[in-house]
Amino acid sequence: MNNKIAGHDLHYLIGARARYQNKLYEVLEILDDDPPALVLQNTRGTTIQPDQHGEAHRRVPETVTVPLELKGGNAIDFRKMELELVGAGETSDTLIS
Repeated sequence: MNNKIAGHDLHYLIGARARYQNKLYEVLEILDDDPPALVLQNTRGTTIQPDQHGEAHRRVPETVTVPLELKGGNAIDFRKMELELVGAGETSDTLIS
């Protein structure tokens, strides 16, 4: 995978911390599907993972997939995604274009 979406090299997002729906996540992967998406993993909580029969056997970090929203000029619209990149002195405002 080359992590290029809409002309952006997005490798810098892998490992970044992000706030989504008032929970703290880490960006695990960038999917260059249609539409492109980010795979996020909750860094604090866990959820119960059922087995193939629906029985709960273990707790795993919550993982969510968030489609990338693009705006005019192929810029990534983190605000529309309700995603805020946090830490390392960067904010989503500085990483949008």
